[in-house]
Amino acid sequence: MNLDQIEKEVFIRKGKYGNSKFLNNLVHEIEYSMLLFDEFPEEVFNFYLRVLSDTDLRVTKGVEWFVHHLYSDFKKIKAEQFIQLKEVLIKTSNHKMTDELRFVILDLFLRKFNYQDMRDMKKIVKGLNFSAEDNDIVYAIEEMIQRYKLGLMKDIN
Repeated sequence: MNLDQIEKEVFIRKGKYGNSKFLNNLVHEIEYSMLLFDEFPEEVFNFYLRVLSDTDLRVTKGVEWFVHHLYSDFKKIKAEQFIQLKEVLIKTSNHKMTDELRFVILDLFLRKFNYQDMRDMKKIVKGLNFSAEDNDIVYAIEEMIQRYKLGLMKDIN
């Protein structure tokens, strides 16, 4: 797998039609290449962060497949990578994104993040001065924290 070539292909396709199937196949190829790995390779993880940070790619159909892969291999994500992931997902939450990407990110929060993770992200949100009024991701974080406090959600850890 030539990650440099893959990255070039992904970034060339910004704004083009027919990306969903292409990106789905590409992410599956990367995922299959990592089946025997115990940890998420740093170069692949950093590539995913670059994709999720790119404002043009965030509105490209199919970009949600990168988050799907992070979801499937969540246990392979190292602690430092997890911190980076939280930061990128929050810092880029004010940018436009496809509905599919938004839903997959919210599902990732709901199923894989615990109460402390939500509190950590709330600190990032506060530092960036983002508001829940115009940001679905920030709104979801605040709602999840509230539900944890009320006992409506159980901590996954």
